[in-house]
Amino acid sequence: MTNSEYLREAAAVLRKDGWVRGERTDIKGRHCILGAFDKASGGWKTTDLAAIIAPYLPVPPKDSCDTYNGGNIITAQSTPDSKVACWNNMIATDIDDVVAKLKFVADALDAKEKESCLEPPAAL
Repeated sequence: MTNSEYLREAAAVLRKDGWVRGERTDIKGRHCILGAFDKASGGWKTTDLAAIIAPYLPVPPKDSCDTYNGGNIITAQSTPDSKVACWNNMIATDIDDVVAKLKFVADALDAKEKESCLEPPAAL
């Protein structure tokens, strides 16, 4: 699967199972965005997918605190996983917001791939 396909699968997981803040997967089977990445990829692409989507997320206000994750302060130096978790937990408004972001990034990746396929080969 391509990264865009994993992102779309994560969106489908959220639509099917439901969305939650503060837990990767809760007792009802709902997922945060990272939990949806886990389920969509079998757990082996979660960090890669977080690194792909993190640049597309709004920059949190200075010294934002993710109260769901032990009060972690999110800075420019935070890992992509932490930035994505903070966005899911503190900024995203609802499941529609999360699914829309996943689809937006998947579409952007597809467009970038299509564009690179149209470029002429480098001169030898």
